[in-house]
Amino acid sequence: MTQIDCLFEVARKLKEARTLGEACSDRALLYFIDMTIVHVCDSLDSQMQTKGAAESHVSLVQTAA
Repeated sequence: MTQIDCLFEVARKLKEARTLGEACSDRALLYFIDMTIVHVCDSLDSQMQTKGAAESHVSLVQTAA
């Protein structure tokens, strides 16, 4: 399993946890879950941008060769 796959799984589980957390109306718990979701999404964005930049670099190198 790749790091991106792990992040997607974490995001899916956090969404499930947030849905369950809404039932208990614990604002601190919901805030923690929301901030964790934001962190995971930021990590996914960063991973995808890095992957895209690496693929572009490989494409440029192959074109130049």
